[in-house]
Amino acid sequence: MQGLYVHLPFCRQKCHYCDFRTVAHGEKRIDAYMEALTRELRFTAQHFHTKEWTTLYLGGGTPSFVPVKKLKIWMDTFYRYYPKVESEVTLEANPEDITKENIREWKSMGINRISIGLQSTDEKMVKKCGRAFISDWKERIRWLREEGILNFSLDLLLALPGQRMQDVEKMTDQILDIKPPHLSVYSLILEEKTYFGYLARQGKLLLPDEDLERNLVHYVTERLKNAGYNHYELSNFALPGYEAIHNSFYWERIPYLGLGLGAASHWEELRWKNSDSLQRYLKLAGTEKLWEDKEKIGMVEAMSEALILGLRKIEGVEISRLKNRYDEKIFEEFKRDIRKNIQRGILERHGDRLCLSPKGIDLGDIANRDFFR
Repeated sequence: MQGLYVHLPFCRQKCHYCDFRTVAHGEKRIDAYMEALTRELRFTAQHFHTKEWTTLYLGGGTPSFVPVKKLKIWMDTFYRYYPKVESEVTLEANPEDITKENIREWKSMGINRISIGLQSTDEKMVKKCGRAFISDWKERIRWLREEGILNFSLDLLLALPGQRMQDVEKMTDQILDIKPPHLSVYSLILEEKTYFGYLARQGKLLLPDEDLERNLVHYVTERLKNAGYNHYELSNFALPGYEAIHNSFYWERIPYLGLGLGAASHWEELRWKNSDSLQRYLKLAGTEKLWEDKEKIGMVEAMSEALILGLRKIEGVEISRLKNRYDEKIFEEFKRDIRKNIQRGILERHGDRLCLSPKGIDLGDIANRDFFR
């Protein structure tokens, strides 16, 4: 199994919370970028001897912002090198790009899963984030289903500026009205180099306090679980059979390659990332000179990653599998930290399985910091 991630960095505008590598108002650069991405695809096919991918994930940025004709040219080239993708072909999309015509075009390219950046159903919340609010978002989701794309996900943000419990209660009601097969629910993280980060430094950003944020997360989690969703990862919920396959590769440390601006790769215990500079990417795509921070991952670091990423899954990790995959002697290095976190009530052990406790789930990634090496 292996996954391919393709970064399409273009956006209509930069959201106030986003620190991803994006290019706002970049319509004039799309042609040059797609040509560079084709060179990188050709290089990948020549140097990485895999005949097919388990998953293909088109992320961004806003991949749906790329005109369908330009995207189709690249996808046609992709299928010439790799005629089959075993399971998921995911496209990230904003609600305003979900039109009947686009859905049909995307489907014709083999795209069978759409990840929708909804963020909120509240117009005020969406506009505070610097995004366009699309009032007919429910109808656009209905179009997806009518056109046969039944596998889709909604992204939601909690702890937004000025967000109250009654706002989240109303949003959850609206979401459950349409019962999407998958949901990714995140709490807002303030990043320094964002507009929200700037406002926070100026003392001009009113955010929910920690207690309210925790209550918002608990409320949504319980409502979704009661509605039949499997809370299978810290931020992800799915109806049975709709768990995200591509994203699970990251948590399971399954090999993946990343194409495009700033994209990361993990292949045969090597790790690297593409340059974050658009100018360098356009010039060097299709050569190894594009790669930065290339390093071999040692066994201790690999075990560390396996614990940190694996414990994001609600079911946790199998200890025997970790020992077999890496090294039982290396696992000994982590036993003291495991025991300590069990005693602190952050981890729980159930037979061969190690997982976060409810307290650990509340703490999120902070719960796993003792495993960094």
